[in-house]
Amino acid sequence: MPYPSSIARTMWSTSEPFVATGLICKESLFSITELGVPKGAAFFAVRGAPMGAANPAIFAAAFHGFALERLREGLIAAWEATTPTSVIESTHAAIPAMADRVFGDSQNLHEIDRAGSLLAQLVAQLDVSGRPLAAGNKAVPSPAEPWAKLWRAWNTLREYRGDAHVASLVANNLTADEAQVLSATWGAAKYDVELLRTTRGLDDARWEAAQMQLAARGLLESQGNISASGSRMRDDIELRTDEACMHAWNQLSTGDLEFVRDCTYRLSSHIIEAGLFPVRSAVGAPWPPSI
Repeated sequence: MPYPSSIARTMWSTSEPFVATGLICKESLFSITELGVPKGAAFFAVRGAPMGAANPAIFAAAFHGFALERLREGLIAAWEATTPTSVIESTHAAIPAMADRVFGDSQNLHEIDRAGSLLAQLVAQLDVSGRPLAAGNKAVPSPAEPWAKLWRAWNTLREYRGDAHVASLVANNLTADEAQVLSATWGAAKYDVELLRTTRGLDDARWEAAQMQLAARGLLESQGNISASGSRMRDDIELRTDEACMHAWNQLSTGDLEFVRDCTYRLSSHIIEAGLFPVRSAVGAPWPPSI
């Protein structure tokens, strides 16, 4: 019997602290800047490398939230300094170094390997049609090292959900700026709005313009609060995103899904409790997850 669609959100919020920490940790940053990539471009390089050295406009469309100017400048500098393959290899080397620093010997490596193998097998069977970021990540060979294997599989599933989320935003005729403002207003308790604005390059002019556009559609009230229509739309976007991810999670048996969830929850909880990742983030993954 298929799982309820709420499982998709549970798995996302369970994994987000672990996956995002791998993207932005000092080990990843150091390894990428050692390749000659500017510090400010490291995140874009790590996240974009599985798609190759494509035109920055393609990345801006796929990411649906980061300003094209920032992406163009960062990715041009990155691919002038190194190659996507080198970035992927360096990231895979950085993840176990991050794990050693963050977790030490507190985790059972056999369980990490098992969880990574289960997810890698799931990823290998994913239908990634219409999901460019997931497709790029799926094409990356699964690393043999347990921590890197687990992280790469989770990162692919993060992008799998992200691609579905973008499709739902586009289906609701939301521009990238409108989507960010609507999400931050809808989920204020879950989002770090200042971090969202800073990382996405949303200055006051762009933020206020998006607010006006949303208000004109009846999605925000005049004082900037979300309207009933806006809340219904944003709830539906999240539900459609969940539903579009269930093909992946329905591949796992109940025992395997619970094992992966519980293993990953321990990792993310450790990260949160150590103060290495915020409860309120730029993507609004709810913490603690509903388990």
